Amino acid sequence: MTFTDFYRLSAHAVITNASGEILQLKASYGEQSWGLPGGALDMGETVHQALIRECQEELGCEVKIEHLTGIYYHKAFNSHAFILSLLNQPSFYRYIADKGIYTEQQAEQYIQKAFIDGHQQQGFGPYIVANKHGDALGMVGLFQRDALAVPDIGFAFLEQYTGKGFAYEAAAKLLSVYEGKFPQIAAIADVDNSVSHGLLNKLGFTVCGKAVLNKDGTALVVFIRDSGH
Repeated sequence: MTFTDFYRLSAHAVITNASGEILQLKASYGEQSWGLPGGALDMGETVHQALIRECQEELGCEVKIEHLTGIYYHKAFNSHAFILSLLNQPSFYRYIADKGIYTEQQAEQYIQKAFIDGHQQQGFGPYIVANKHGDALGMVGLFQRDALAVPDIGFAFLEQYTGKGFAYEAAAKLLSVYEGKFPQIAAIADVDNSVSHGLLNKLGFTVCGKAVLNKDGTALVVFIRDSGH
């Protein structure tokens, strides 16, 4: 199974005048094409926050958002294949879970729920980790579980990119972005996943006990990291 891109969220505004004409901007870079004002979300931003910031940068004015028109993605970019590859690795099954994501349609639903809905509704969620060449390596993010009072950090990487420092670099960056926004951030790991235990200790997490969070009844190790660590 192959993939050709990494997943990135962006927000764009449809701004009209009294005659119903739609405002478009001409890019000063690349193909210099016309398009709607807006751009990519920075880490930690909601869709609304990103759109207000982008319009301030590009138009020099503050916009008032009336409503969300919809969620769109470019079918030429095969984000679904990457998610299928990542979530169906033997290591993912062993140390995380079988998410039941076996088809492209299920991968699309997962992307909608975890990536788009999570950021839109909570202001946080997962991100795809990519190298400077745009190759997708894995994902890292914050998640809100019903059984935990605070968000927990999670990460998973394609097996060929594990053990190379990418998980630590991505997780450390994510924690720095959300520093001070939550009193604590949790993490959970399989009892036998010593690699994740070591990484979480390096990131400043400490073990606070065990908990059963999955339907299979398996006890997981729970870690906690205080804000300002």
